[in-house]
Amino acid sequence: MKTSKTLCILRIWPAAPNISRRQMERQFKQLLDEAPAQTYRNIRLERARTLLMETDLSVMEVAMAAGFNSDSVFSRHFKSRYGETPYGHRGRTKDKTRP
Repeated sequence: MKTSKTLCILRIWPAAPNISRRQMERQFKQLLDEAPAQTYRNIRLERARTLLMETDLSVMEVAMAAGFNSDSVFSRHFKSRYGETPYGHRGRTKDKTRP
C-alpha cells in the first residue's frame, strides 16, 4: 500500500540528514511512482471523498477540511483522480443509500 510506504519514507528522512531534499524526492518517486506532492494531494482527496460520503458538509467545507484553498481547485483535482466532480460523486452515493 502506498500510504504505508509513504509514512515509512517520511520517518526515515529525519534520520538521514545527509540526504538532500531533492534526492529524497527522487527516491520517493522511484519507490511510489509519484512525487511527494502528488501523494500528499491524493491522501487529501481520499479524505475529502470520505467526507463527501459520510457527512452533509458542503463541497466547499469538504474542500477546506481536506486542505484545499478553493472548491474549484478541489473539484478539478477530484475529477482528475476519480473521473467525476465532487457534486456528481455525492449525488451518486446519496442515490445508492436511499431506500
